[in-house]
Amino acid sequence: MAEVQPVAPIPRLSREQKMGFVFLLVFAVVGLVLGILQIRNTLFAPFALSNVVPASVKENINDVEKLRYRDTDNDGLTDFDETYNYGTSPYLYDSFGYGLSDKDVIEKGLPRCANAGKNCATEETVITAASASSSAQSIIGEQPIDIKNIINDPKQIREMLLKNGMTKDVLDKVNDAELLVMIQELMASTTLSTSTN
Repeated sequence: MAEVQPVAPIPRLSREQKMGFVFLLVFAVVGLVLGILQIRNTLFAPFALSNVVPASVKENINDVEKLRYRDTDNDGLTDFDETYNYGTSPYLYDSFGYGLSDKDVIEKGLPRCANAGKNCATEETVITAASASSSAQSIIGEQPIDIKNIINDPKQIREMLLKNGMTKDVLDKVNDAELLVMIQELMASTTLSTSTN
């Protein structure tokens, strides 16, 4: 019969070792919780409303109005201004590749187009004209007119654009031939999108 070897007793932990283990476990749990909170804050902070909005109103503001209090890319412009006023990206700090924030580009009056440094007057005019109105009727008002004559007359087009908020200095950068081409392309794209819907 085989001889049974006695099992060595498991060494007991001292009081200091037990306390060290407990403290290590507590620090590990606290570190894990803080790490999860940091990840959460990093993900949600860009979409949080600024402290300008009173807490009592935060839940009652509609989605578009929230954009006035949010600066997702931290470039100094609210998401509302970037989306509706300047045509810049609310998600990119430097929408045009100048190495400056979008706010700095606008304050310095640099061209706002995809290829930084190029003359963007034509692109800005189309963007401004398109955002000034979603349809030709809102540009020209309620009076009945012959639209075919207007889209072929640069003088009338300029008057309508000025009347509806386009600045004269931007409009002066575009000659009559370019203006006619842009309006005809805009009208063609509007007609295409209307006929496909």
